[in-house]
Amino acid sequence: VQPELSGEGDPARSNAQLRQLLAHGQSGLDVIGDAPTMAWMDPDHALARHAIGTQGVSLCRLDDFDELYRGLPLGEITLSHSLPAPITVAALWCIARRRGVAPERLRGSVIQTPYFCEDTGYAVHMPFELRLRLAADSIAFSAETMPRFHAFLEDTYYISDGALDAVDEMAFGFVETRGLIRELLRRGVPVDRFAPRIAFLVNCRMDVFEEIAKIRATRRLHARMMRDEFGARDPRSLAVNVTVHTSGMSLTAQQPVNNIVRGAIQAFALALSGVQAIEVSAFDEAFRTPSPEAHAVALRTQQIVDLEARAGRVLDPLGGSWFVESLTDELERRIESRVAQIEAMGDPAALVDGGWFRGVFRDAMEREARAVADGSLARVGVNCFQIPE
Repeated sequence: VQPELSGEGDPARSNAQLRQLLAHGQSGLDVIGDAPTMAWMDPDHALARHAIGTQGVSLCRLDDFDELYRGLPLGEITLSHSLPAPITVAALWCIARRRGVAPERLRGSVIQTPYFCEDTGYAVHMPFELRLRLAADSIAFSAETMPRFHAFLEDTYYISDGALDAVDEMAFGFVETRGLIRELLRRGVPVDRFAPRIAFLVNCRMDVFEEIAKIRATRRLHARMMRDEFGARDPRSLAVNVTVHTSGMSLTAQQPVNNIVRGAIQAFALALSGVQAIEVSAFDEAFRTPSPEAHAVALRTQQIVDLEARAGRVLDPLGGSWFVESLTDELERRIESRVAQIEAMGDPAALVDGGWFRGVFRDAMEREARAVADGSLARVGVNCFQIPE
């Protein structure tokens, strides 16, 4: 699947954007909400005035979703969402029925963010236990009524683009995934009812071999965890879907055309890792939501990697490489060890509410900023090979 993240302004404007991308050959849609939408805040709230539609689409009622999806073939395309899961699942189910599309036909995903949203860009200002309950509600409902839809999409992208390394990105993702699985099992939902629809949305930075190894290690860890710890028996429960966004944090405001190269390198690496869907961050991301030109370049990048470079012909073409296999083994060990370390610290709710994760995010951002400032982390056009103004 070749989606590009979309959404700006009101639902009608975003609908036009989605239609344009489909006309350019995009094979799935991916929508992100603006800051008030992600915070479950009505756009007429005083605090929302200056953020409406600036970082995504503004959605607060069923009619907004109706306008967003107007004229789109809901039963024929994938519909992915970086939006609040309970609202999105309910709205999509209602709109499908309104359009005469069986909810069982719907494909796509919605992110789940109960553990880390308050410490990053998706704060909803709700207690942890309520966030966990709402996440589990939406997953359980989808498993019953929308069985082809991935309502259990573990989003590690939005936390890792705040400078987490590959190990912490996936360790935190597994901690949240495991917490949600335990909550669903506690409710009596059979593991093989929801597990085939578990997916990961991960980041891809510029260290391409590490990113490929990270994705390979994630598949191993997930399969072993589902089989050995949670007793899954359906083979589909062991085979996690992985979708990836190329790193927005790797893109620069300086010499922005270089970002096209960064996106192409990351997209090629992801094709070699055999992921199920790729989204290339637009080259003008440092300045704005994607312009039509930047959207088109990102989509054409994917199409060239697929059709001209033919990078997806073989699954896991780097399998057997001494370097890639050893790096995969190393990351697998380190991620598993980090998960065990975090879970040994006690109740996840206490870690979340006590700010432990927030401290890790803060320290990672500070380290990244220092590394770029002192030049130990190269950024072409930023701290080396600058063009004088």
